[in-house]
This record gives sequence, structure tokens and C-alpha cells, in this order.
Amino acid sequence: MKQDELRQIRESLGLSQDKFANLLKVTPRTIHNWESGQTGIPKSKAVEIERIASTLTQSVEGNGINAGRDVHHVNTCPEFNKMLDALNESLKQNSRLIGIIENLQKK
Repeated sequence: MKQDELRQIRESLGLSQDKFANLLKVTPRTIHNWESGQTGIPKSKAVEIERIASTLTQSVEGNGINAGRDVHHVNTCPEFNKMLDALNESLKQNSRLIGIIENLQKK
């Protein structure tokens, strides 16, 4: 995953670097470093990011918004579920994520 793809995903999800860092259990500085290209994105985190984004995209494309249940395997903490609710609202109004995920899956 490239730094610009990471930023596009984060922004498409409507998340600040701080909130995205919390979701991924890293520091905001780590997100900054990844997006600026100062450090590479570990493969395990890239896979996690793609899985979260893909799951949320599938939830939006499917029969309503069910991301809270669909990504339950990623993290079950209440803060995560609150964040998913906010993401659901953002995704309803932002279809760019679908194109980004399709591009990632083609690579």
C-alpha cells in the first residue's frame, strides 16, 4: 500500500489521523509517518486497513449499513463501534472509497 492510498482511504472514511491511529492501535505520529512516506506501512497493517475499508465498502454496497456487525472480528471495543457508527454516516455520503478499494484489489 502506498502512502497516498492510505491517505485516500483515511480521508474517504472521514477520519482524522488521531481517530485512524486509534482504530489501528498505533500512534497518530505513526499515521503521519506512513502518509508522509517517512516510514513504510507494515504489511500486517496494510492488510488490516484494506480489510476494514473493504468490509465497510461491502456493507455500504449491500443491503443497508451493517458495518458494526460485519467488522466485529476486527475489534469489539465500544469505542470502535462508536467510530463505526460515524463511519457509516460518512460512507453514505462518500462513494470515492469504492473506487479506491477496487483499485487496491487490482494491484
